[in-house]
Amino acid sequence: MTQAQQGESLRMSRDKSKQPANAGIVVLSLNRKVLYANKAAHDFLMRLNRIENDPSTNGAFPRSVDNLLSEVLRLLRAAVLNCDWKHLEAKGLVADADQPLLVQAFAIPDRLGIQRSRIVLTIQETTQRLDCH
Repeated sequence: MTQAQQGESLRMSRDKSKQPANAGIVVLSLNRKVLYANKAAHDFLMRLNRIENDPSTNGAFPRSVDNLLSEVLRLLRAAVLNCDWKHLEAKGLVADADQPLLVQAFAIPDRLGIQRSRIVLTIQETTQRLDCH
């Protein structure tokens, strides 16, 4: 590789690092307090509010996200009771005229107590259909 090619490769990798993240990431406490959210997450959540056309949320989570959070919390509580840590994920597909959004919620249990557990929410555009199995 010539020096010119190396320079071009380095410039391209820097340009890619400046691009916005393509996945929205939110970390929440069990009482749904946002501990971290990247810009993509804010953008996707605003988009979900527009898709669901629900002005009543008034800053709260869109209905589709709220339903997933409720589901993953239910799974976490069941996992604590049954000591079954395998199924702590809920996901849904939100239809959009532009491109569907895949929304996933994962519970991360804490061995020091359920109240210290966290929920990670990811939102991203997808071309895939959600498997119902």
